[in-house]
Amino acid sequence: MNLFQYIYFHGPKKFGFWNGIDSVDACSEITKVPSKVWSQQLEACNDLLMRDYEAYMIGVGLVTSGIFLWKLTDFLMLQYTFRSIGKKFS
Repeated sequence: MNLFQYIYFHGPKKFGFWNGIDSVDACSEITKVPSKVWSQQLEACNDLLMRDYEAYMIGVGLVTSGIFLWKLTDFLMLQYTFRSIGKKFS
């Protein structure tokens, strides 16, 4: 388990993580199917949790990429503005 998986499965519930609850309980919460059913289908439950984790990481990646592009655009516009101002005064 890598660091991001650990945070996802053991991080605080108020931030969208699972707070270390048992995997069958997490699957039950996702699907609204009783935990007893998931305890008999552990492999399917683990697959469901990994798909949920991967979807979460895609969202994190999109947000991170968006912030990066925004900051890069901001930086480039600032550079362009200062070059334009510098040319006017030289």
